[in-house]
Amino acid sequence: MTNLNFDMSCKYEVLAEISFHADTSKDQYVKLLCSRLLARCYLNKLDTRCTEQLVSNKEDECSIVQKQFTNLSTNESQEQQHAEWYAYWEKNGEQFVNETWIKLYENYAPDDLPTDIENVYKKHTEQQYQILYWKFINEMCPTVSETTSENSENDECILNHSKELITDDCVSNFDFLYKYKNFQRNNSKLSKAYRAISIMGYIYNDQDMFDTGFVQYLKKNIIKSTRHLNVYRFPKTSATPIFDDNLLSNSKDCVKNKVKNKKVLKKEEWKDLKEKYAIEEMDRLGYSYLQSKPKLLKFWKKRYMLFSKFEKGIKLDEESWYSVTPEIISTHIAERCSCYLIVDPFCGAGSNIIQFAKTCELVIAIDIDPKKIEIARHNAELYGVADRIQFIIGDFFALAPTLKADVVFLSPPWGGPDLMNLEEYKLSYIIPEKGGVKHMMSLTRKISSNIALHLPKNTNIFDCIQSAEDGFIEVQQNMLNSRYNSLTVYYSELYGLCDEDTVTYNDS
Repeated sequence: MTNLNFDMSCKYEVLAEISFHADTSKDQYVKLLCSRLLARCYLNKLDTRCTEQLVSNKEDECSIVQKQFTNLSTNESQEQQHAEWYAYWEKNGEQFVNETWIKLYENYAPDDLPTDIENVYKKHTEQQYQILYWKFINEMCPTVSETTSENSENDECILNHSKELITDDCVSNFDFLYKYKNFQRNNSKLSKAYRAISIMGYIYNDQDMFDTGFVQYLKKNIIKSTRHLNVYRFPKTSATPIFDDNLLSNSKDCVKNKVKNKKVLKKEEWKDLKEKYAIEEMDRLGYSYLQSKPKLLKFWKKRYMLFSKFEKGIKLDEESWYSVTPEIISTHIAERCSCYLIVDPFCGAGSNIIQFAKTCELVIAIDIDPKKIEIARHNAELYGVADRIQFIIGDFFALAPTLKADVVFLSPPWGGPDLMNLEEYKLSYIIPEKGGVKHMMSLTRKISSNIALHLPKNTNIFDCIQSAEDGFIEVQQNMLNSRYNSLTVYYSELYGLCDEDTVTYNDS
């Protein structure tokens, strides 16, 4: 049996409170509480079967890789570079874009200008953003005096180096800055609210429900505390970036960086050993089919984040791999929803109901799929909480009129992993064949007004605001190891219920 020890901790913090008003109607008023859960889950000790073999070969290489594999702390120098770049773009970005725009179109007659001028300007801004970014990087990095005359090798090196730097860890703020500036011109009274939403990293689009917005920040240095988190949209890397002649012209510098990166990367021996062990582990636990499902392999690597007791025989079907809530986030939600009786109408593989059973006296778990109920029951038994859960096979929309509870937790089917990659996820994508979110929320409020709604990270925040009935709504960002995982929306008495603190969980 594998000896694994996990350290899990989470911190809840309140960011800001935003009030939206409609000038045409005194009754149209919503107070939005923006909060964030900073969750950490990491291995305290690696699998002994995987490490002992490598130690016998090269102890030094193994120690380097173990340190990389277990160290999830943020790189301080990278954070400083992000901060400097953000300030640089804020100071020089707009002027740089406008100057290049004027140079490009100053000789054009009005009739010769593109018809779709806004989209053209946006694409132009993206291109100039890339150019300015690499100018900034070039100024930050030391250059070497010697250069090469082979342009093809130089260009290839630049492109590879750019793909390495433009990653999910590189915080880029272009998309939300452009949106904020675009909407600011059309909605001057909402500019402060739009800016606050942008800074905190929520996905949003322009709307016509509200005319004014008032922001009260409840946390200092939000931009500084948010910048290292993966909450912003990133530049597209599929197309070749456009560079000036003087940008990263030194190929030897590129080669030097690549050699340095190779020393840091996991060695081939370690990589092969990990792949071999992963295949053996899949076969042993009954998940051999994942080898032919490359899209699910990334979730397999995170299996112990989904269930800390995965080794004991957790069962998951194909859909559950990408729909299960990570355990540390489920634990926090369960603590916020602590009550006597809670209902989970879309329990799935049971990640949430297992934690609810630890904080509530009775849990009603409903799912229309009998296979899901069977899996959820099995997983709950492994955690020793099945006796506090009542499992029901049925359609929530048919059962809702017969239910009563203190709290209802909703994590409806999101429509598949492909929708998670959209720039904006709309609530209308959720079970439209059953009447959508409006009908679901209407039935749920007859069971209880205390509702927690779990949603994708790219959900339009104004869709969430529209679902508020009493004018109060809390939208919580769930961060896992500094990466944006999901949103949880709290209604009624669950609004602002959690205190700002840090909780540590140890599970071995």
